[in-house]
Amino acid sequence: MTFLSQHMSRSLTRTGVFLKQRLWVFPILAVVLLAIGGFFLRRSIEATMKESLRQHLQTLLDVETAMLETWFKTQSTIAESQANDQRVRESIYKLLEEVDPTSQPTAPLKESAVHRQLQKVLAPELSSHDYAGYLVVDKNRHILSATNEELIGRHEIPEYERFLSRAVAGETVVSPPFRSVTLQKDEFGEMRIGVPTMFVCAPVRDASFQVVGALALRIRPEREFTRILQLGRLGASGETYAFDKSGLLISNSRFDNEIMLLGLIPDQKTSRSILNLHLRDPGGNMTAGHRPKVHREELPLTRLVIDATAGNSGYDVD
Repeated sequence: MTFLSQHMSRSLTRTGVFLKQRLWVFPILAVVLLAIGGFFLRRSIEATMKESLRQHLQTLLDVETAMLETWFKTQSTIAESQANDQRVRESIYKLLEEVDPTSQPTAPLKESAVHRQLQKVLAPELSSHDYAGYLVVDKNRHILSATNEELIGRHEIPEYERFLSRAVAGETVVSPPFRSVTLQKDEFGEMRIGVPTMFVCAPVRDASFQVVGALALRIRPEREFTRILQLGRLGASGETYAFDKSGLLISNSRFDNEIMLLGLIPDQKTSRSILNLHLRDPGGNMTAGHRPKVHREELPLTRLVIDATAGNSGYDVD
């Protein structure tokens, strides 16, 4: 025990002498210890912040999704109510009789008294719910009546086929926004083709509950649809937006002016990002001066869009 005590005493004495002779070791040890502690502290704080951000983003997404689903259900209920309205159904039955090849020839549908009557019947509902118009088709998707009379008699319009085919199959459907195929009033009151538009469409049934046609009501997407999405913001630059399977923006960005200044949409009063901007990765920060070296259609879609259009849900807080 005496030997061990003496040995430990000599070791401590030598260590003390060594440290006194080399005082520069203390700052280095302190820096190393602080660096190690700081590294683990930073990782802990970063993980906590990322988890908090992820929860905020997920909550915002859930709220926005619920709001849109409620709005879709409301639109569907209104369309179904009108499609089942007795006066509307009677008018549509009469229009179907007028186009029946076995019946006596009548005046063109545009001049039909039934067409005018249907316009009057639907007018109060269109006005009270801010619909921009309507159209009625038979089960073969021929347009029998419409607010825009240019459409009457037309058949198999590609932009309409996506929702009309589902409606005459018995399903009530809200279409995604698309460009109008006829002259429509835009938000500035100007008449032009290509105005963003969407429809809610419900089947029309006869007394035996068989589908005989469909009623579609035109919605202005820049009103409630886009407004609901623009409410979903987090911080100064946060934004919630919708896009289709091609990566095309189908809601309007709240940063249209900035997008216009970057040259991503035309510098015109009527220019909007909705239906005009594909969500592509420019390969750098365009707000800091970066400009792609290739045409925009050659750029890849953003990582988020690629993942989402592949059917995946998730988050990225990096």
